[in-house]
Amino acid sequence: MPISAPTSRSSASSRPSSRQRTSRRRAKTALAVGLPLLVGLLLIGLAVPRTGAALWGLGSPYAWERQVFLKPLPLDQIAGAKASLETALYWQPSSQRLLELGSVELSEALALEAGDSRRPAVLESAEAHLARSLALNPANPIAWYDLARVRLLQGAEGRQVAQALLESLYAGPGLRMLWLPRAELLMRYWRFLDEGELQAFQSQLRAISAESATDRSRLFEMALGLGEMRMAAAAIASSPNGQLSPALQASLATYLNSLPASQASSFVNSVVSTGGTSGGAGGAALAGNMVTAMASLPGLSASTQSGVGTGLGQAAGVLAANGYGGSAKSILSNVPATGPMASGLTTGMAQAIAAIPSAGTALATAATGTPAATSVATATTQAPTLIAPPPLVVNPNQVTPCTTGSCN
Repeated sequence: MPISAPTSRSSASSRPSSRQRTSRRRAKTALAVGLPLLVGLLLIGLAVPRTGAALWGLGSPYAWERQVFLKPLPLDQIAGAKASLETALYWQPSSQRLLELGSVELSEALALEAGDSRRPAVLESAEAHLARSLALNPANPIAWYDLARVRLLQGAEGRQVAQALLESLYAGPGLRMLWLPRAELLMRYWRFLDEGELQAFQSQLRAISAESATDRSRLFEMALGLGEMRMAAAAIASSPNGQLSPALQASLATYLNSLPASQASSFVNSVVSTGGTSGGAGGAALAGNMVTAMASLPGLSASTQSGVGTGLGQAAGVLAANGYGGSAKSILSNVPATGPMASGLTTGMAQAIAAIPSAGTALATAATGTPAATSVATATTQAPTLIAPPPLVVNPNQVTPCTTGSCN
């Protein structure tokens, strides 16, 4: 049976009514208006924590910048700063705010007397906030530096302090605001570094010294103030090309004159041995320049000159015995041929040969063609007659790491 065409009544009934069309238009309008509004509300919701954190953080534009420059926040500002930062962290936790809060608490601990019963809890809180900051951003050199200072105040093991300082150094070797304060702490804890770590620190000293003669002198004065002869020697040895500014020469001369001759010898040996191990022609040139600088120090007493010469002889022997013949030759070529320094050179080489038998042959080779060849022969003859030669570091690159609190 054929299917009949739809009637006009059925066609009309399939079309939406006026009411339906109105409802649809309203739904589309609501969607067009509501969706952007919803998205906007979501964005505002996401922005509120950051905005709140920023607004509350405005109350604390202080802490870590002050801490870096060793200028603790004044005590009357600490409570307000802590409240602002805690509120900011409630809205939006961040590595930077955690660092600032830890730094404020470090200021608080520094403001309290060492025996104050509140101090341990403040330091514990500072340590926790700095640790959380580093968990979010482990490459922040300032946070590591402040953590080292907190551990120092807590009386932590030396290795724990040194490790935080090293992390700060590795994370920000070029951050100049940390150069001197971090170097000062590392000078206090260098005994807790292994050989590679100590070399990294000495590389930092060289970078500081190369940048500023004033900072080079400050490094030397820091080490002297701490009583760290080896670090003072490292500061001198880090001088570019072994050349010393007039101010540093004057400080060094005053320092050497204040020492017994034997200690002056040890200091000079450490300085020149460190410089002479730089490697190749660079180390030889550095050693030679250092000898020239030592020989021209103003106002050295005769006893000190002899002690300096002895240290140079020790350094020449140590370097020659360890394969740095070029550096040893550079020393022997630049020591004055006569006077107290020359006689001290012979004594120092005899001591080196007595301590390191292989130094005799190595020195003889290094001295070929230099004015010191005769002095080496004399030293070789004297060496067997020395009853108790002074202890020498037979390998200037070797460092024995310190692992106990007795090394402080």
